[in-house]
Amino acid sequence: MRQEDEVLSDSFIISLVVQAYGRAEDVEYGLRVHTHVFERGFCSDLFVRTALIDMYAKLDFVRVAERVLDKIEEPDLVMYNVLLGDYVRVGEVALARRLFDEMPERDLVSWNTMVHEFVSSMIAGYTKSARPSEAVKLFYEMQLDYVRPDGVVMVSVLSACGEMGALGMGRMVHEYIVRNRIEVDVKLGTSLVDMYAKCGDIENSLTVFENMVVKDVYTWSTMIVGLANHGKGELELDYFAKMVSLGIEPDDVAFIGALSACTHVGFVERGRTLFSSMNDVYRIEPKIEHYECMIDLLGRTSQLEEAKELIKNMPFAPDAVVWRALLSACKRYKHAKLTEDATVKLLELDPHSNENYVLLSNMYSQTKKWSEVANIRRLMRARDIQKIPGSSSIKADNVVHEFTAGDKSHPKSNDIYDVLEEMSDRLYAAEYELVMSSVL
Repeated sequence: MRQEDEVLSDSFIISLVVQAYGRAEDVEYGLRVHTHVFERGFCSDLFVRTALIDMYAKLDFVRVAERVLDKIEEPDLVMYNVLLGDYVRVGEVALARRLFDEMPERDLVSWNTMVHEFVSSMIAGYTKSARPSEAVKLFYEMQLDYVRPDGVVMVSVLSACGEMGALGMGRMVHEYIVRNRIEVDVKLGTSLVDMYAKCGDIENSLTVFENMVVKDVYTWSTMIVGLANHGKGELELDYFAKMVSLGIEPDDVAFIGALSACTHVGFVERGRTLFSSMNDVYRIEPKIEHYECMIDLLGRTSQLEEAKELIKNMPFAPDAVVWRALLSACKRYKHAKLTEDATVKLLELDPHSNENYVLLSNMYSQTKKWSEVANIRRLMRARDIQKIPGSSSIKADNVVHEFTAGDKSHPKSNDIYDVLEEMSDRLYAAEYELVMSSVL
């Protein structure tokens, strides 16, 4: 078209071309077309200037977009709204607020853009700061105020549902996405896979995964880790192999899932092969999480000396999780010398963790070393270390109820304990024997 001068002398066509390079995120040709705009004298055209603002913002050159706006003597509301929307899209909250305050006039688009920005940011903030219930509550309020969320908001809401394990709520969010025809791109699809897996519905997680047309390495990794957490080791390894066969190189997260799968199904040799391939084949330097998986795998399959040697040869200092994994294996196979070594290292690294003391006490209980159990109890009291009570939560009628061990604060606690007592009676009637060796 550039060879035909009369064709590209239309400012409307030029504005479409400029927008196209912004959407394609093509920096090189975006700069070239701006040069063409300058050479052809279109810099003063309203459509072209608006398109340039949009293009630079989409290329993440928001400061350049701002300079284009500043050079316009009397920018109209459309130009302001375009830049405002792009500030919001790239997460420049402060710039968006400043521009909004400086705008000579505002319309419904301006206000909706800012409302959407702050609500979206708050939902994402609640989710990232481990306050998922507030994130979901804000999502409901957003709907009551007729503010329609986009895919970015839905990703945060689904993440909140996954963190709470609120399957019913997650399903409602999924239905909302379908009903409102929100585009399920790779990121949103991956969030759905993750939500269903974390909420215990691995079948729906697999269904969403299989229905996704486009999957990236994060989608595959999420599915693989989800299968690992559900103990579906063999299926998880099948998915890992399928991902590799499709030419998608696994990332470090996918390897964590695959190594966990080997642990669940006891595939020691395959675990060794996968671990070696990280560096040898994929040039991925194993992180401490990968070493933890391998030590857990070796420990569970009684390869204790190999596990100890792997710890010794790690390129970084082992953390408490590594020694805890080894200690758990020692407990299982009653290896006295390694138990002592792991115990010393564990208490050096993490002397205030109640979990370490509980693990040690249970291990001594299992070997009937009651004096050592008593020493652990005395040490905990001396260091003022309290065992954190176990807790659980359940959602009923859109309300999340949280319980801790021995808790009687719930208004229906009497009914709850009656049911627990009935369950205990049935267990005794079925001749179930309590395992007292692991009770602190």
